Amino acid sequence: VVKFPNTVLLVIGQSEPDKKDAVSKDIVKQYGIEKNVLFLGERSDTDELYPVMDIFVLPTHREGLGASTLEASSMERPIVATNVGGCPEAVDDGKTGMLVPPKDPNKLAAAILYFLSNRREAQNMGKAARDKIIQEFQEQALFSRLHSEYQRLIETYLMTQIKKIKVCCISSIDVTLKFMLFNQLKFLQSQGYQVHAVSAPGKWVKDIEAEGIKVKTIGFKRKMFTPISDILSFFRLYFYFRREKFHIVHVHTPKPALYGQMAAKIADVPIIINTLHGVFESPFWFLKKLFSLMEKVAAKFSDLILSISNYVTESAVKDKMADPKLIKYLGRDIDTERFNPLRFSEDFISSKKKQLGIDPQKKVIGIVARMVAEKGYLDLF
Repeated sequence: VVKFPNTVLLVIGQSEPDKKDAVSKDIVKQYGIEKNVLFLGERSDTDELYPVMDIFVLPTHREGLGASTLEASSMERPIVATNVGGCPEAVDDGKTGMLVPPKDPNKLAAAILYFLSNRREAQNMGKAARDKIIQEFQEQALFSRLHSEYQRLIETYLMTQIKKIKVCCISSIDVTLKFMLFNQLKFLQSQGYQVHAVSAPGKWVKDIEAEGIKVKTIGFKRKMFTPISDILSFFRLYFYFRREKFHIVHVHTPKPALYGQMAAKIADVPIIINTLHGVFESPFWFLKKLFSLMEKVAAKFSDLILSISNYVTESAVKDKMADPKLIKYLGRDIDTERFNPLRFSEDFISSKKKQLGIDPQKKVIGIVARMVAEKGYLDLF
């Protein structure tokens, strides 16, 4: 702000006040930068917001493989991210963006200032970023891998010919279904699967159901230790699976991975799949050991374990979560048509800035991430 006072930080992401590391919007008052930060909350129009950004940042402390980084890259935004987890798979340092150490505000600031000071270089890296996404993260490639694995498991475990395969996708919250898994679910529909989903109640459930995907709302607390609530959810899942007689249950996120797979196995679901979205990190060794144990127990019920990045795959194998032959790379899927900069004219970008209350002449740094400290917000401010 001192060197580039005409700069705005655009923050897109849901608040999580129940989290211990929740970041409050009031943080800007501590630094006197209220006029330089715009909080938009959770948005479904991110494809229209990336073009407004001159730079995209994700100074996260841990990451399986951030979808927002890939989306911003597809929109030809130069990326500044931390060199953790799967971020190096999303960003080629010095080619499609810049990677900096986590929890290092000085190097983070230096990378942002470099792009603000070198517009041509930022543009070149942005174009290279989209080329990388098209080559490595096209959603059709992921859909093909997913469909092949489904067909392999169907041929292996379902002995009789079935006209309509019933699939149930489980996630802790509706946000995951809407913004991370929605296109996968619609693809499965297009291939003739009867697709159902389970998540906690939320505002996006109606949008998902509008696409013909039946959603059963069963809540899982996001805190690790909520045994009574978890047991109740487990039994609700079990009776739901028994009633619906699914052929495939595909779980996402930690608690559904454990309780969902366990309930599916007891309910005699023929095929159980788990997708790993990240690696649990904690400064407390006993929490890491406990979480590792949970994952190993959950893996006992898996017919297939998919991972969103090579980093996650390698971590699971290193931790001896399951037989390495059971763990396969799936990747992330990006809709490169939706996240295509050619869709948006300069007039559209100016109009969008005006709509958001941003002076068209101002530079915009953007972040799309949950408002928790582990996403690097304290380093950014």
